[in-house]
Amino acid sequence: MDNHPHPETRWYRVPLLWLGIAILLASLAGSVHLIVVSQAYRAPDNATDEGQSFRGVPLTREPRSDTERAP
Repeated sequence: MDNHPHPETRWYRVPLLWLGIAILLASLAGSVHLIVVSQAYRAPDNATDEGQSFRGVPLTREPRSDTERAP
């Protein structure tokens, strides 16, 4: 058995820490990039006109038909 104490590993010599820092910085850079690129595109002026929807959800309600009954 080795009874000699090992010198402590410095934080900057831990490869897993560098990998975590690289992933964090890449995700932050990607987020900033998406924000900057999205500023270049304007929403259409008629985005809230009737018939338009947001991801498949209608922006307005359709009038209630006579065949539908209230619960």
